[in-house]
Amino acid sequence: MADFFVRHVLNPDKLVRFSLTITQIHDVQHDPPEEVLTEYPRVEGDEVWVLEIGTYELDINGEEIPTRKIHLTTLSDVDKEIKKVTEELCVLIDWEPLRDDAQAPYVYWYLPNDGTIVEGEHAAEVFDVPITVDVYVKIRDSLPAAGIDYSSVDVKLEVYTPETAEFDITSEVEITGSPYDLQLYWHPPVRVWDEYGG
Repeated sequence: MADFFVRHVLNPDKLVRFSLTITQIHDVQHDPPEEVLTEYPRVEGDEVWVLEIGTYELDINGEEIPTRKIHLTTLSDVDKEIKKVTEELCVLIDWEPLRDDAQAPYVYWYLPNDGTIVEGEHAAEVFDVPITVDVYVKIRDSLPAAGIDYSSVDVKLEVYTPETAEFDITSEVEITGSPYDLQLYWHPPVRVWDEYGG
C-alpha cells in the first residue's frame, strides 16, 4: 500500500490523503472448459491486477467517499488509470475556501537573451535576433492559480524590414511542460539561404 497527497491549485493550504493498493490475482472464471482441460495442462487463469484508491476525506455533503476498485489486465497504463480515478474522486471533495487566481502567468526565462531571469509583461521582447535562431520561452503560473490554458497561447513573430511584418507562428511552436510551468520552443523552418551569382 502507498499513500499520496493531493493539493487543489486554488487552495494550496489543504492536503487530501489517498491510499493506493495494487493486487495481482488470477482470473479462474475464464479457464477453458473441463473437456479441453483433459487434453492440456491445467491453466491457472489469466493474471489480473486490482487497483484500489480511497480516501478518508468526506464529500461535499459530509459523507464517506466509496473506495474505487479497477480491474486491469495490464499495468502498461496504470499511471493513467491512477490519474483518472484520482481526478474523479477529487471532484467529490469540498475544497472550499478557494482563492482567486489574481496573478497572471509570467515569462520566467527565455532564449535568446542576455542570460538573466526576467519577469514582466514585456519580458520576452528581444531585438536584433537572426531568423535562424531557435527560440525558447518558459512561462510560469504561481500557486494559487488555475494554470495556463494551452488554447490561449498565441505566439507572433515580428520581422523588422523596411516595413514591419507580423506572423502568427503558434501552430509551429512546440508546447511542453505543465499548465504551471510551460515551455515553448520554436525551430525556424528556414535555416540556410544560398545565393548564386553568374
